[in-house]
Amino acid sequence: MFPNQTVLVKANPTRITRTAIVVRPSRERTAATLLPLASEGSETTRPATPIPKVPSHLPSVAANSEVAGTRKQIELSPSEAASNSRRMLRRRFDAASRDAQGQARLRKADIYETIKLAYAAVRAWKRRGVAGEIKRLLRREATVTVAVRSSPFLVLLRSALPNLDAKRASKWAAAMELADRKDIAGNKFVSFVEAQGGIEGAARKLARLRTLAVEGWRR
Repeated sequence: MFPNQTVLVKANPTRITRTAIVVRPSRERTAATLLPLASEGSETTRPATPIPKVPSHLPSVAANSEVAGTRKQIELSPSEAASNSRRMLRRRFDAASRDAQGQARLRKADIYETIKLAYAAVRAWKRRGVAGEIKRLLRREATVTVAVRSSPFLVLLRSALPNLDAKRASKWAAAMELADRKDIAGNKFVSFVEAQGGIEGAARKLARLRTLAVEGWRR
């Protein structure tokens, strides 16, 4: 027995286990620690290994989708990136067209998903500094005529979706260009365009910006 030590004896069908409560003084408070004592013929009980804490928040796949797409674009050469973006955009548009069978036009949600895909691709090219090179590749391989001064957004749309109405393609490209000028992230693209009055409203705003820029240059 030690000073300040109390021994509790618990009955057990096979053996008697002694448990000691050792009172250790503290500068702020007195803490009682429960320590098991080894009985004859038994091993000393060891403290349990602490269980590591699991982080309460893990990044979702959706939050990292744009980053993953950017990494994919970085791994490809300009020629491969052009072909990959054109193929993915065409596949997405074809799926949207199948979903809209029997309707006059594509569903709004599908239109936005298609545009977002093109927007993310061109933004990734620009970050790499290869947008101009990819634009030339797509324009050269396009099956429809695309003006030299067209934006990379319009060139991608016309190259990947040659059957898309030219006016509609121009409006889609204008919405993407306006968002790009404002440096809008991909996950905020739809809400930004909606705040401009939709694709039509965004296209009109870009047209006004271009007009003001020309007038300012003439002055």
